[in-house]
Amino acid sequence: MTNSYQAKEYEPDNFTFWFNVQESTKKAGEHWAVSEIPLNQIQALYDWALRQVPVENHKGDPSVSLRANLRPKTSPKTGRDYLQMTISDAKPRKNDMPF
Repeated sequence: MTNSYQAKEYEPDNFTFWFNVQESTKKAGEHWAVSEIPLNQIQALYDWALRQVPVENHKGDPSVSLRANLRPKTSPKTGRDYLQMTISDAKPRKNDMPF
């Protein structure tokens, strides 16, 4: 039996930042997030960024492309719903690479 879902093959992340995104209690539709980012992940972002070919953002500033995933989660401790955001380096799938 074949599975219609095939996991995408990506290169390992060079760095990963995790955020738990909470809904604001002050204003409808707003969210906030806070995270403790390990210093080794900040160093990994810096090292990775220096090796990239810069792209231009909408303001014309030299930039690097990042990716973010936002997934709904439920806290096992409190049962409260939240969103988990993961930020990492943008990359093509392994089978989309030119080599």
